[in-house]
Amino acid sequence: MKKIELEELKKIELEILIHFDEFCKEHDIKYSLTGGTLLGAIRHKGFIPWDDDIDIMMNRDQYEKFIKLYSNDGNRYKLITRHNSKKYNYMFSKVVDTNTTLIEDHNYKVKDMGVFIDIFPIDTLGNSYEEAHKKLKKIKYNFYLAVASNWRHYYINKSKGFLRQIPRFIFFILSRFINGNKKYDKIESLFPFDNNAKYFGCACGVYAYKEIMSSDIFKDYIEVEFEGRKFMSIEKYDDYLKGIYNNYMELPPVEMRVTHHTFDAYVKEVEDERN
Repeated sequence: MKKIELEELKKIELEILIHFDEFCKEHDIKYSLTGGTLLGAIRHKGFIPWDDDIDIMMNRDQYEKFIKLYSNDGNRYKLITRHNSKKYNYMFSKVVDTNTTLIEDHNYKVKDMGVFIDIFPIDTLGNSYEEAHKKLKKIKYNFYLAVASNWRHYYINKSKGFLRQIPRFIFFILSRFINGNKKYDKIESLFPFDNNAKYFGCACGVYAYKEIMSSDIFKDYIEVEFEGRKFMSIEKYDDYLKGIYNNYMELPPVEMRVTHHTFDAYVKEVEDERN
């Protein structure tokens, strides 16, 4: 197989995003670039130079609409969720290019996993910050247990420091006594979407309690430039990015300008049709 280098990886991810954008516009589905992808769009008009992923967020009602309408039949691109892939252990979904494959130390043992973009649901968290904080804490506790129950080597992660292995190991031990699928079901039962709630957030995101934000931030949309094309963004991206990154237009120190992914990506070999 041919290994995919950084610039080619970005090109493949951009092609997935274009496909995703076209599908959403065809079906009147609202989404927004998020996390480092949104930061890259605003600060760099494209990828953050040292980053190599694309992240999308969608309000839960739009997310469920997308999941329901998107079909994997006869498609180069495949939607992967915990409901259609037995070994997939996340509460968000991925759209994958099936012409590629990933090799990683422990995370991607999922059938047909290839170069992907991540799609995160934005959920109702409550009508006060205290309520939202309590709900998010409960969700994350159950999520960590559910993930640990399905990963035999969950507590071993080469991308984490030694001290961060300790709580992972504790969750791993606790998870031996629970049913991971029931935990996932319990988490999803906490997700009825209320468009009138005061606080929304990405319950399965990586920014912890910074994810708790006013629901107004996720109500209106505009288009922003990313790699020479226009994609959807929340209109109040400034409020969102300040909440996550604080002074987001300032570049981080040089030593922090690194990718966080630990996989190698490859283009699948295509058998010569003449043979």
